[in-house]
Amino acid sequence: MTAKHAPSEHGTLTAAYPQNLDNHASFPSLCNLFENATVEKSLTHTRMEENKKRIPNQLVLIRKRMNLSQKRVARMIGLRDATVLSRYESGRALPPLKIALRLAVLYDATLSEMFRELSRRSRRQVLGREEEEISRRRGRPRKSPGGDA
Repeated sequence: MTAKHAPSEHGTLTAAYPQNLDNHASFPSLCNLFENATVEKSLTHTRMEENKKRIPNQLVLIRKRMNLSQKRVARMIGLRDATVLSRYESGRALPPLKIALRLAVLYDATLSEMFRELSRRSRRQVLGREEEEISRRRGRPRKSPGGDA
């Protein structure tokens, strides 16, 4: 048996199968090959999905510019330890508003500065909806003050 690596759109698939597939292939071994490749593809896909869900932010950059440790920042904003702060900085969790505001005060930064990408996305969503609303209103016939259309 040898390990083969097959590139795919979701990463590299690794599966073990006989070197000479013609002489040694059996239905169960081919099923096993497919199953192993499917499991690896699924795990790679899950890891990619986890990375997509991360919330990009500037928290580490701002904290390091201020020469502050995670432990010190955590203590200053009222967290028990730096573990939760680490989750916020890595984008694995979004801080509650109360904590985000404390970070803003400590870092002398706005929420938009700390969460640039989230702020940009929110801005596009809001402005997009506003434009849709304006377009929708322009498409309707206006009522005249006298009640006649």
